[in-house]
Amino acid sequence: MRRLWVAAGLLLCIFGVVGFGCFSVSRHLASLRADVQKLDEAAALEQPLSDSCEALRADWARARKVLCVFLAHEHTEPVSQEMDLLTLYCDTKQYDEVRASCRRCLTYFEDMKTAQWPLLENLF
Repeated sequence: MRRLWVAAGLLLCIFGVVGFGCFSVSRHLASLRADVQKLDEAAALEQPLSDSCEALRADWARARKVLCVFLAHEHTEPVSQEMDLLTLYCDTKQYDEVRASCRRCLTYFEDMKTAQWPLLENLF
């Protein structure tokens, strides 16, 4: 009977960690998505991009630490590379490239969002 309680406790811990991971990933992705959309809007209007770009880079640096814990690195590395490109495009004021890079980031975020859930297609 004692083994059954230990197994139930471990199962509860696993569900807790998975639930916390899903919540954390969703929260960080929502914040990143908002920052990218703000940068995309600034690029569409050809406004100064430095503030939006720096805010996005800082938010990505914070979120990446959490995302790497709960997601495979194959999902986070393309976004890191895209952030480097975004910085370059923002510095050189290449508005069209910034908008294209923002769309790629949003696509990566959608992939991360679906990859976080413990579904059969994500496990195998």
